[in-house]
Amino acid sequence: KLEFDDEPASLPWLIKAAENGHAEAQYELYRKYHNIDEQMRTPSDDENEMLWLKRSADAGHKNALECIIDEDIDDEEMYKYLLKAADAGINSVFDKLGCLAYDRQEYAEAARWWSKGVGRNKDKYGEILFDGLGVEHDYVKALECYKGFASDIFDLMRQMGIEPSQEKAKRIVSKIIAERRQERLIQAANDALCDEDYEKCIELYDKAGGIEVLSEASDLNDYAWSCCMTGQYDKAVESALKALELDCQGAILDTIATAYEGLGRYDEALKYYEQSRDAYLADEDED
Repeated sequence: KLEFDDEPASLPWLIKAAENGHAEAQYELYRKYHNIDEQMRTPSDDENEMLWLKRSADAGHKNALECIIDEDIDDEEMYKYLLKAADAGINSVFDKLGCLAYDRQEYAEAARWWSKGVGRNKDKYGEILFDGLGVEHDYVKALECYKGFASDIFDLMRQMGIEPSQEKAKRIVSKIIAERRQERLIQAANDALCDEDYEKCIELYDKAGGIEVLSEASDLNDYAWSCCMTGQYDKAVESALKALELDCQGAILDTIATAYEGLGRYDEALKYYEQSRDAYLADEDED
């Protein structure tokens, strides 16, 4: 193994070794470009930094692989380096490999990687095991992906020497997954509202269960406002009045007023506009 110091005289030897394919030299050269002060960097420094990092990673250098998997590179390149990192014994990449396979709907491949080690994507692994996507159903193992949700009882059973049944696990996990999917749909609906895509917002809220299952005043009001923006005023009134039972905010009162105005019920609209104004003024006085 070559040793490199920070003396300028060693730089030509470092470059020569790197150009001759020495992975350690390539990694050290990458580090030199990486550590150039931001105020002194040029575009060519950025290019050379990535060039030598990729060459070192291509050669299987472990430190280079650990660095490159944190870079912003396209999925195909990332997949290549993650595989190399896995071969090099970097176990932290199993979760990322599983996630990339999951996004490509290669569920069996995702399960293979997540079975080796799964991090923040445990819920997705759990859904694969529960739904039997590319693998056999395994409800007990699926439940283990939701530690902290409802599996404490199973831990206790195992301590008592009782193995949890697949049927019991199936009932528990089905409820957990339904709740998690509902949470993701509601979050996606919130994002659609921010983008002012009101029809998409309503569609996602409806997939989550609609007015019947929404329990947060803010979600009910967002649903109602989207209905106002798409001319569904009766549904807007229903959702906003339910939100008002949970929280008497000026924004909710304003939504109700807008919905009634859309229905041509102007006396009721005026009443709620006045209540909305009073609520906003009260908030200002508290501030």
